[in-house]
Amino acid sequence: FTHVLLGKIVGGASGCTTLLITEEGTGRDLPWTGVEEFVADGVIKFSVLPAGDARVRYMEITKMRGTNHQMGPIPIDIGPRGIRIVHPHVRGKLG
Repeated sequence: FTHVLLGKIVGGASGCTTLLITEEGTGRDLPWTGVEEFVADGVIKFSVLPAGDARVRYMEITKMRGTNHQMGPIPIDIGPRGIRIVHPHVRGKLG
């Protein structure tokens, strides 16, 4: 069912960018099936990881069809003006 629904949403969205936001987790109560990642043209994952005594937010483009993109986690900050990349950071390989 999820595959058919996502196929219709993405397939019918000619000429525009469609964002599907879902939560990934290990619990049984989460709706994540893995089909979303297969159907989507692009996947951007957000995470928070420990860094010393603090925690740092990251985004990672794990899939983006039709274009080269930076591989690896990118440190970010989320504030009143939206998401911004925290500088300096080491750029990953383009793949």
